[in-house]
Amino acid sequence: MKRIFVLVFLFVLLAPVTAEARSMWSRGRNTQFNLYAIGNFHHNTYETTIKSTRATSETEDDAEPDLGFGLSAEFMTGKKMSFELGVAYVQRKSETKTALTGISTRASKLSFDVIEIPAILHFWLSNSVSIGLGGYAGIASNDADTAKTEFGATGALRLFLFDMLFLGGRYNYGITDIAKTSTTTRTTTQKNQGFYVLGGLQF
Repeated sequence: MKRIFVLVFLFVLLAPVTAEARSMWSRGRNTQFNLYAIGNFHHNTYETTIKSTRATSETEDDAEPDLGFGLSAEFMTGKKMSFELGVAYVQRKSETKTALTGISTRASKLSFDVIEIPAILHFWLSNSVSIGLGGYAGIASNDADTAKTEFGATGALRLFLFDMLFLGGRYNYGITDIAKTSTTTRTTTQKNQGFYVLGGLQF
């Protein structure tokens, strides 16, 4: 939540700089491409229940920053709306400390690569500012303990600087239970959440 407040503060601080910036909406172009770098802050929310004793684990998940990049195409769909469809590569890292009631405490680190396919509908508030709502599909490449495919919702905020340059933020909220195992002794639910800081070019 603190990261979201920081991002909003930066947008307000940079507002005077964007007075002359022009996005695809103000340039009158129907199709544009976006190339951007990603600063990724990912974490998990999950709960494990021991069926025999009903003991549950409560997880504290600490996000570790990592990097990624993305490429997308964006199409004007209305007077002040555009639709973005793309592909992004992100590395997800987090440290999980699990306190299992009545048994023990354990710590583990998660690290895996993900290909994401975001689909976002942007609403233009001005020549240089847009907010977006949409979703994403994620495909994990090398983590055997969770589902390979997940789906989630996405919220986006974007600010254009000096015509082509933009800064933005996205929040991904996973709706898929990615934990694979549900045995006769325990059940586990696990979902992904991630905050992204973006910087890139629209051309």
